[in-house]
Amino acid sequence: WRDIVHMTSIANPISTITQTSEVLINAHRHGYLNTIEAAGKQMKGSPITLSKIGVTDIAAEYADIIGAAEVGNWAKVQKGTNKTLEFALGASGFKKFDAMLKNNNLNGAFIKARKLVGNKGTKAYQEFAQEQAKYFGKETKELMDAIRANDHDNPLVKEYLFHQLSGTQPISLSEYPVQYLKAGAAGRSFYYLKSFSMKMLETTRRDVLRKLASSDRKVVADGMKQLVTLTVVAGGAAGINKVKSLALDRAESWGEAFADGIMLNFGLSRYAVQKFRSDNPQRRAYAVIDILAPAKLTEALDVGLTTLKEGEVPMDTIQRQIPWGGKIFSEWLGAAHDRKVKERRAERNKKLKRMRGK
Repeated sequence: WRDIVHMTSIANPISTITQTSEVLINAHRHGYLNTIEAAGKQMKGSPITLSKIGVTDIAAEYADIIGAAEVGNWAKVQKGTNKTLEFALGASGFKKFDAMLKNNNLNGAFIKARKLVGNKGTKAYQEFAQEQAKYFGKETKELMDAIRANDHDNPLVKEYLFHQLSGTQPISLSEYPVQYLKAGAAGRSFYYLKSFSMKMLETTRRDVLRKLASSDRKVVADGMKQLVTLTVVAGGAAGINKVKSLALDRAESWGEAFADGIMLNFGLSRYAVQKFRSDNPQRRAYAVIDILAPAKLTEALDVGLTTLKEGEVPMDTIQRQIPWGGKIFSEWLGAAHDRKVKERRAERNKKLKRMRGK
């Protein structure tokens, strides 16, 4: 079920485009100039990569094998769906692009750290040392010396980079809620497709909300600065949202696109926000259900309830679940396209009636 959920949700070019916003999150964490410099190093073939720190999957939940599925015929089924998911993620460009953005995060973190430890006499050096001492203790000096010496193969440097990436990416199970770790297969299904949203919510809480609530003026000032950079992230996400709307032949204002970007910082996906804005009360209800319920439950409800209510299967919902090209096909040539044509024709007729009435 896990593989099917991911296959029908993110294994498509539109989700690959969505990933672009992560470069802005990298810039928020490590600085815009450092992120640009990191991109330049990647083009030249930077040796700092995910494989160097032992990361091989998009997120920890993708590598998490679930109990009884490890043996018997069900294990063969799971192996088959997993291979299909891997193929779909590769064909859509999602996995390769995701790795490139995570590598940018790692390189940006290393570049920033090297600048901070470049001069032992600076305040930045002392603050960095104090911060890392919380995690590395007596090994802090070795870590900082290795960073200054550009020794990215040092085990401590690898550990440092792993934790920097974990700041915004759910690459280890330690980044997941305790209940996810305790739950079985059914319980974990409530968290599928929500790990990145939860990390974004935690980023906003850590970098902005907690700092703004501090009694220390300097901490509050830094919180305001982080708020500005996250607002820039939302602005960049708005541009990406507009590109996706054009790719899917959907009408969307810049205000709506920006609002979707802001909501992302609070752990709400654009998909859920768009449902909540719908004129259809049934779809607005789905937006609330999506937050709490297992992934894909609302799609199943939509198909069932709409079929019972209207006597017609909502083929646009079904078509959008097809891996790779389902969304684009439905919006340009399939059922979603037909629905939009009817809606736009009805809207034009309403406008003509109002004009004639005047």
